[in-house]
Amino acid sequence: MYSYHNEENKLTELFPHSGKSQALLTLSNGKTIQLQDTATFEIKESDGTIINYSSSQTMYGEDKATDKQILYNTLSVPRGGEHSLTLPDGTKVWVNAESSIRYPIHFVKSRIVELTGEAYFEVKKDDKMPFIVKVGDKKVRVLGTKFNILAYKSEPMFTTLVEGKVNIQVKSRTLDLKPNEQAEIAVDNSMITVRQVNATMYSSWATGVFEFEDTSLKDIMSQLSRWYNVKIEFASPEIEKIKFAGTILRNKTLGFALYIIQEVSDVKFEKEDNCIRVSKE
Repeated sequence: MYSYHNEENKLTELFPHSGKSQALLTLSNGKTIQLQDTATFEIKESDGTIINYSSSQTMYGEDKATDKQILYNTLSVPRGGEHSLTLPDGTKVWVNAESSIRYPIHFVKSRIVELTGEAYFEVKKDDKMPFIVKVGDKKVRVLGTKFNILAYKSEPMFTTLVEGKVNIQVKSRTLDLKPNEQAEIAVDNSMITVRQVNATMYSSWATGVFEFEDTSLKDIMSQLSRWYNVKIEFASPEIEKIKFAGTILRNKTLGFALYIIQEVSDVKFEKEDNCIRVSKE
């Protein structure tokens, strides 16, 4: 007798991969520190600034610098990881897999950070000092708001607003977003498309959940590929276009995630060398 439970076990055994909190912190002097265990410890910058690390998050202490020297840190998250960060102004950032953020350890006259990859921001409101996220030659400017930026190299940039208001600048062009709006900017900046979306679908990853709504299998597998650090291969281009809706917990194994998708579709997943092959039943 066929058992769905057996199929789940089979996929879990084949794909036991799981993501975890991990990051590499690069200090202003170039020293790097691995952040991936459950320990709690303090890191001291060259100007005396205390950085607190505890399990899955990094927090900057109160601004005690006297000379206000602008020093930069970079937090890089590898494939298979994520990390949360509290900046000196109290802004919270969740940095996704295969992403990095560069930022000053003191916000003196401006609040400007640089992002590659994906991050979700909850910006501390400051009317006198807007918060700006630079992604290459593009800027997202806010006062206090919640939003997600998806901007991996060689891919379009997506800015999705959950709460508040953001202004996006692409060279000489600017536009404002309202809650539940998403701006897609072409790789070459040639086109900007704004659409209505359910914003939580694009920020839920920061709370430990993948949420999909009419999402292509190509986009789903791209997210799973980064989170579980695996390679994906499709048997045909048509399979990439199949769309799904559903929820997957990020703390589950890759095998369980694939089982959920397989149960509601006619696709199957097989292990081929160090790659996952996606084909139709």
